[in-house]
Amino acid sequence: MTSYELREHKVKHTSTVPATEGDVLELPVREYDGTPGNGDAQDREPVLMLHGRSVPVLAGSDLAPVPGGDPNRYSWAQELAAAGFDVFLLDLQGSGRSPRPGQMDIPYNANPAQQQAVLVDHTIPAPGQPMYRSFGE
Repeated sequence: MTSYELREHKVKHTSTVPATEGDVLELPVREYDGTPGNGDAQDREPVLMLHGRSVPVLAGSDLAPVPGGDPNRYSWAQELAAAGFDVFLLDLQGSGRSPRPGQMDIPYNANPAQQQAVLVDHTIPAPGQPMYRSFGE
């Protein structure tokens, strides 16, 4: 039996990413509440785990159990919760389980300084200006 409680949440977030600035998104958050007795908020010691540069938070901190193996295997989140912490796992916009608006997939919306090295001759013929809406529109 585990000493923590698993909860899934959706948190509203107003985007600051230029391609979707001002849009309200719902970001999924997984919580492992390891607070003894799942006590009062003032008794909780929170830990926030975010995704890495290219690895979603669940893959980096809370892998699914291996069939026939220890159900806590490879889960930093579950280990911290078992030690009494209230652990939250979050992928920011465009990573992991969080929404990735279509504008983020348009090649010209990549950082203009990186377009030549990464996209030209592979995805786009030449560097160009972003195609998302302008600030203030």
